[in-house]
Amino acid sequence: MNARLVSVLAAVSLLLVGCSGDQWVRVLDAHAESADATVVTIGLGICRQPDQEPPPTVTESSTEVRIRINIKHGDGPAVSCEALQDISLKSPIGHRAVIDDRTGRRIDVVLFH
Repeated sequence: MNARLVSVLAAVSLLLVGCSGDQWVRVLDAHAESADATVVTIGLGICRQPDQEPPPTVTESSTEVRIRINIKHGDGPAVSCEALQDISLKSPIGHRAVIDDRTGRRIDVVLFH
């Protein structure tokens, strides 16, 4: 390995370490059995199951489902893991999008059927 490549790799490593710290967990994706489903499985950008963490806050409207995850992690902004969590809804998901309430990112729900 040449010296320049080693320097670049070291700089990237320091950047990743520098970015780590407490970050809010993000919603990565969402899946449901069908449009009639009232349970949506969301993928969270965290390397552990959030079993002992506070549950997400879910706010529903006719067009979207906003999810606020109240979990922080020290894995940095580009977490390479995904934990799954089921979210129960008051009405079927239909064609509503899931919105990560912290980032405003729209996540289309992938239907299995």
